[in-house]
Amino acid sequence: MSGNSPESSPSTSTEQPKKQAAPSAASLAIDSFCGDGSTLSRSLGPAQVIEGLVIHTDKLQEIHRRFDHARALSKIAAEPYCSLVVGESGAGKSSIIREYLRQHRPSRQPDGMIIPVLSVTTPSQATMGSVASAFLAALGDPLPDKGNIDSRTRRIRKLLKQCQTEIVILDEFQHFIDRDREKVLFTVSDWLKNLISEARLPIVLVGLEQSRRVLAANEQLRRRFQSQVEVKRFNWTADRGRYLSFLQAAERKLPFEKSSGLTNPGLAEQIYRASDGLPATIMKILRRAGHHALSQKSKSIELKHFQLAYDETVFQDKKGAGQPFFTTIAGNPPFASQANQESAGKPPPKTSQTGAAAATT
Repeated sequence: MSGNSPESSPSTSTEQPKKQAAPSAASLAIDSFCGDGSTLSRSLGPAQVIEGLVIHTDKLQEIHRRFDHARALSKIAAEPYCSLVVGESGAGKSSIIREYLRQHRPSRQPDGMIIPVLSVTTPSQATMGSVASAFLAALGDPLPDKGNIDSRTRRIRKLLKQCQTEIVILDEFQHFIDRDREKVLFTVSDWLKNLISEARLPIVLVGLEQSRRVLAANEQLRRRFQSQVEVKRFNWTADRGRYLSFLQAAERKLPFEKSSGLTNPGLAEQIYRASDGLPATIMKILRRAGHHALSQKSKSIELKHFQLAYDETVFQDKKGAGQPFFTTIAGNPPFASQANQESAGKPPPKTSQTGAAAATT
């Protein structure tokens, strides 16, 4: 998505140029939409800006650097540089992958498709055949299920070369564990190990924490994945600064005339309580609340918009937790237990009145 609008050439006319109107907050937000600094067309509407919000956290940038490092070194190294990315659902793994794919899109050339970064999702019922078919489908093979496993594997290697693929991202890696028997699927993991050796391409495995079990059960596969990184939710105690920086970055990109006060102490704590510190849930709440604010032609996201967003996007997952977006923090229900609260780094229940309504003005 390049979207970079060309600069207009200097005018040679002697007429006085018309005074340009100052850019609105919405247009500035549109200009800053792409995290990599590129500029989108001003025709992009505020609703699209909200839907496309991407926050470039330190963790996202660190993992992207690892990907770039693996792509560069694997061209000259004796073995490809592979890595494992794990984290609980909602911690931000998918956003990290989506943003990297956005920055490295496939392109159609005279000789065919170029796919520098191949994204493959592991089928829920993982077998050698189903995983091979998933690879072929991602590579554009019109008949991904055709042929036996040897035939499909040869086509994968051939297409990876033809598409000039430099790195493969294999998501939902925890599906390499049989859900019914809770056993690692050795034949599938061995097939993947052989594919890595034969294709000589770096592979990034992405999945839930139990993905580590697959590597632990296959020593030869584990040896290829020395680089491992965990994506975590924000911890209220340890990550307070990073959490507030995340909200501040989101605030800068929101297409509203006025600040929504996301980093104000009261509102920041309410958003944390509503999301449990999960980046994906934070963004879900912000997007939904932002759409409500747009539909009501508000100049910022107000508390009532957060209340609606919570009820529509999060409440069903947290029945009994209560509505965290009250006008004061004091009425918020306490967390289930002090032990759970401390282990998750959650803020303790408030006992004093904290004006959160002011956070939205």
